[in-house]
Amino acid sequence: MRADSVSNVAKSDPLICLYGEVLLAKHKRQQIATLISNKIREMAKMLIAIRSMHDNIKGLFDVLKPEMFATLVAAAKIISGYNENKKSFRAPSLALHMGTNLKTVCNIAFKTVIERKQIPNISWENRDEKKSDIKDLKNLIEAHWCNEISSLALKDLKERQWQKPNRLPLTEDILFVSKIY
Repeated sequence: MRADSVSNVAKSDPLICLYGEVLLAKHKRQQIATLISNKIREMAKMLIAIRSMHDNIKGLFDVLKPEMFATLVAAAKIISGYNENKKSFRAPSLALHMGTNLKTVCNIAFKTVIERKQIPNISWENRDEKKSDIKDLKNLIEAHWCNEISSLALKDLKERQWQKPNRLPLTEDILFVSKIY
């Protein structure tokens, strides 16, 4: 990962590091490492956006509460470049898959709480309450992320595909290929 402020946030947040470990465990091919690095950076950018809205947030684990759903939606809009006036995204695909990434992070955090893993900078007072918070947030993401983010992003992607002209091969190219065979 490129060394910058985003990578520093990613490296310093234990839940983002666990997220990266889970993704690496799932995919062993070297080519996937770049993709995983990008996903880790996306989560770090999400955390940076959340911290800009809430000063008291230390890490991503602190955000995993149902009352933070609106903040997660707002942060996803920020990092994907949502324009309120045009109702369009600079990066609609990022907005589209951020819900899936957040559900994966919820699963990892839930597993951490269930297993009572001792991870630096991740703590909770009441185990059952934290499990309930994570589960409720995940349910909110599953039920409402589509209405808040995904449907707008998908429409934006589809509109861009419609506006993109289809490139047809030139006659000379077809004739050249037919001469070869």
